[in-house]
Amino acid sequence: MHTEHQTIIKARKTEFCNGLIFMKNKIHTLKNKIVRIILFVMIAIVFGTTLVLNSCRLIVDRGYFIPNDSSIFTFKPTVENNGSGEWWIYGEDYTYYYAYPEVDDYMNYDYAGVELNIYIKIRKINNCPNFNKEDYKTWCDAIKTSPQAK
Repeated sequence: MHTEHQTIIKARKTEFCNGLIFMKNKIHTLKNKIVRIILFVMIAIVFGTTLVLNSCRLIVDRGYFIPNDSSIFTFKPTVENNGSGEWWIYGEDYTYYYAYPEVDDYMNYDYAGVELNIYIKIRKINNCPNFNKEDYKTWCDAIKTSPQAK
């Protein structure tokens, strides 16, 4: 009888330990799934947005800026300066088209020669006749703004 009792206790201990091992494996599997999901989301953000491009340009290019109405995640330059500077001339995001006009066409410097980064924007959905997203002179409802304006 004593050995039968010991056998039952041993079986329960084994069952308990197996349950702990099972739970530990479940927790480990859950942690792996969470890590994979986090990695997937991070990769999607980095490669599915313009985050990397805009971050690098903000760090490296002195004249590069993101319009206030846009985001480092959504702003995409569509036409860039042909000269030695690497700033955008035209860009877009989900809502607006942006233009950073040439200095000759638009006053982009104050009287002391300080760059103002004045740009113009227009909603992607607009009623301008003969609208061309890469010619701001066709933007009939354009809004003039600057990074300093909120």
